Amino acid sequence: MLIAKLQGKDKWVQIVRFAHEVQFSPDRDWLLTVADWEKPFRKRSQLRWIPASTRFESLRELIGD
Repeated sequence: MLIAKLQGKDKWVQIVRFAHEVQFSPDRDWLLTVADWEKPFRKRSQLRWIPASTRFESLRELIGD
């Protein structure tokens, strides 16, 4: 699991997916993030697409079972 801290904010998000193209924008390269990543997968609701050019303050990879 890859998590990232958004620059200038005290919030960590999980990076779920990368897409070259999305239906809602002509721009390319997007990241799908989830803000409530610590909840079970079926209860996550805070999904958001952000441009892949977004700067992160920190990135961490969490390895679990």
